[in-house]
Amino acid sequence: MQQTRRFFSYALALALLTGLLAAGSAQAQTIAYQGYLTNDEGTPANGNGTIVFRLYDAAAGGTLVWQEQQTGVAVADGIFSVQLGSVEPFGDVPFGRPLWLGVSIGGQDLNPRVPLTAVPYAMNVRGLRVLPGAGANQSPSLIGGHAANRVDAIEGAVIGGGGGSESALQNRVTEEGSYATIGGGIGNVASDFGATIGGGDSNEAPGEHSTIGGGFTNTASEAATVGGGQGNTADGFSATIGGGTSNVASGEYATVAGGEFNEATGDHSYVGGGRDNRATGMLATVPGGFQSWATGFVSFAAGYNARAAHDGAFVWTDTEGIPTPFSSTGPDQFLIRAAGGVGIGTNAPRGALHLTETSLGISEAAFSDDALIVEGDRPVIGVYATFQSNTRPGLVLAGIEDSGDVFDKWSIVREFFGLNGLHFTYGTNEDHTQNPPVLSLSADQGAAAERFVATDDLGANGTPLLGGHYRDNVVYAWAHVLPDGTVTASYGCTVTKITGTGRYRVTFKRQLPNGASAVVTVQTLNDPVIATAVTNALQADVATKVFNGAAFVGADYGFYIQVVGRP
Repeated sequence: MQQTRRFFSYALALALLTGLLAAGSAQAQTIAYQGYLTNDEGTPANGNGTIVFRLYDAAAGGTLVWQEQQTGVAVADGIFSVQLGSVEPFGDVPFGRPLWLGVSIGGQDLNPRVPLTAVPYAMNVRGLRVLPGAGANQSPSLIGGHAANRVDAIEGAVIGGGGGSESALQNRVTEEGSYATIGGGIGNVASDFGATIGGGDSNEAPGEHSTIGGGFTNTASEAATVGGGQGNTADGFSATIGGGTSNVASGEYATVAGGEFNEATGDHSYVGGGRDNRATGMLATVPGGFQSWATGFVSFAAGYNARAAHDGAFVWTDTEGIPTPFSSTGPDQFLIRAAGGVGIGTNAPRGALHLTETSLGISEAAFSDDALIVEGDRPVIGVYATFQSNTRPGLVLAGIEDSGDVFDKWSIVREFFGLNGLHFTYGTNEDHTQNPPVLSLSADQGAAAERFVATDDLGANGTPLLGGHYRDNVVYAWAHVLPDGTVTASYGCTVTKITGTGRYRVTFKRQLPNGASAVVTVQTLNDPVIATAVTNALQADVATKVFNGAAFVGADYGFYIQVVGRP
């Protein structure tokens, strides 16, 4: 073969492979290589000859890592083709780092050496390119997809595919994006260390270790994640947006799971979904809904226009107050606006708050406009207070004027000291415990009342209700007594049989005012029997007598007694 001085290699030859090593190897068995030879005058060479091929780790000098000699190489019109590795296997040749191919003909080295700009065994994937790392010990970068895709990073970056010819369609890893990855799609940019974009369109991962799964025009900053969706921005450290549209997670470790136009700007805040919701307080939560805002520390807002504006506030709203916001007014409040009622133990509340232990099947009409309903076999409403200086827990029923002032307030007040009883008070004092008692009850002194006001007549039959009060008279005590002194029923008194036939003593449980009197009637009207009573403020002595034909004499008879008077 005529001696040559000119040598040209074709990069195209490096893109052709004859096969891969057996399973478990990462290198090609042979590499198809093509060159072009001319003589000193530039005339293409022809004939057969021996060519030696060598791989070095530097463009000049360096270390020889592989070589083989091929004989009988045919050259026609200057072109020759060989299979590198067909004589001497590549073995452990480090194709993962930059290598240069040297060619020697007739003992003459042809310069310059040809750089291998791609990992040979990967070249069987169409359009795949490998860029060597900036240094000998740095990882190469891999570029797939459109030829316009670009990696400017120092090392280890990957573009799997996608891209387009126009600048806006190119996938790109910038200079700061070592070890960044773009899986595919178009117009995606990974511009910091370890950033990842799975695919989609026009997504940007400018933060270190940021991740975008896909979608359109999403942005993720340092250690932040956007799963997908459109126009989402996770620019807080380690913030997360699952998807949706136009959501923002700008607080550190903040999360927006999805929805639209939601914002989690407080550190560790959370928005589950919905629309136009905001979690701006640290550790604030909005699980969903519409225009609900949790702005206080560890606050919670859910529903429609719920506003947890204070630390520790919990606000839940229904749709009844649309569009008026329902907002907390102080810290650590638990607020619910539920026009349909709140049910505990029931899914069909029939009052503002309906607690059910056991449903009694009460009709709808029976509840009327009850605000609180407690339903069960043995329902108990407990009001408990600590035993402190005259603690006075109670139940208040008040009327409020348009101005907000109290115009009357009834209350039931428990008193631990003094009377140690229960007071029914009435008045206009804002502090219900300061209003005067109308009726007081105690275990040891019975009932005490400043006054009673009648509301009804005795009725058509003229029969008084037991213990009732009528007009200006008050029934202070009454009893039904059998002949032996046994009391079958009573109010405000006790009865004993005293010495003598037909004699009984009725002792009142409280001292009566002046003017009280006792009305006594015998149990039977068939016999000529009479009953009389001598009454003072503490007791009434009753005598029952029967007519023996000549006079009334003492006899044991049952009787009724009722003690009345003006207060």
